Amino acid sequence: MTRKDARSKLETERNRKLYVGGLPYDITKEELGNYFSEFGELEYANIVYSVGSTLPRGFGFIKFKAVSSAEDALEFSKHT
Repeated sequence: MTRKDARSKLETERNRKLYVGGLPYDITKEELGNYFSEFGELEYANIVYSVGSTLPRGFGFIKFKAVSSAEDALEFSKHT
């Protein structure tokens, strides 16, 4: 694999992962995944918790299997 190919692969990986902020504190990762799966197939949906506790921090990450799905989610005008 050339350096250019490796860079391209890394960019593709980065473009499939999205930060999701402003989450309600009672949301589950299943609910987060179900919502965003409407834009395409997900590899995972995670919610970030405070270290040493079970309290969510109000944000998480999702990763789509395809860049186009992530782009579709970003182009959507308003998520609720």
